[in-house]
Amino acid sequence: MEKKFSTLEGVAKHLRSLANGNPWHHYHAMMASLATGALEAARTQQLALSRIEHDVPWCIDLKTKADLILKEASDAVRAKAVTAREINAARNLLGLGAMEPNEIWQVSR
Repeated sequence: MEKKFSTLEGVAKHLRSLANGNPWHHYHAMMASLATGALEAARTQQLALSRIEHDVPWCIDLKTKADLILKEASDAVRAKAVTAREINAARNLLGLGAMEPNEIWQVSR
């Protein structure tokens, strides 16, 4: 298990393997792909998310958010910055403090 998650790429690969029609799985796989600069993989996950027919408000909002994030993440550098911003926004919602970019990308060993 530890080896699977020893790199961001390993985490992204694992999350992509879980993306099976669940909107949140596709969203998380998209974000992990963006964190590693894998823009094509992120686009694939966003497209799969957009095709899910689950017309409830939270899913519609998630699809919209994914579309906007992917449009903003125009290259690998920008993708990483957008991902860091979204991580800190989620941490804020959870009542956790913001992290510096260098802290975000450290994978626990």
